[in-house]
Amino acid sequence: MNDEIVGQITKCLLLLEVQHDNKDVLHVRHTNGTVLQFGIKEFAIVTGLKCKGNATDFSYPESTPSRLLQRHFPDSTACITKSCLIQHFVMGNWDTTQDAVQMTILYFINTFMLCHLGETSIKIEEFLMVEDSTYELYPWERLHSIS
Repeated sequence: MNDEIVGQITKCLLLLEVQHDNKDVLHVRHTNGTVLQFGIKEFAIVTGLKCKGNATDFSYPESTPSRLLQRHFPDSTACITKSCLIQHFVMGNWDTTQDAVQMTILYFINTFMLCHLGETSIKIEEFLMVEDSTYELYPWERLHSIS
């Protein structure tokens, strides 16, 4: 499946997300009204992402710039918050298909996998992992270990 279709499907699913108290499960309302539930294991099966491994292998030099940050948040002098990311994601003004897919992945990581609160700062490592595709290798079972 090409990246554009995957990005569109993922964005549609995430926009149908049902708010609930259990942060370990993603709830998505299907068009027939049924609520679908995805835990981390189902997520790993569907996406092919890893759930086990060494999280300390995923670090970047402190001065590494993020293309996504520079392109989509050029006026930001401080950290980007989850609420700022969500606002930008919902607007959906992407320069390229690659940006759309990467921002969708970043949105998914921060709203489901890391369950960040609205004003929690998003670490630059999260942007960089999405940009260089190492998020595919990150052991997501260690959700709070990104450093």
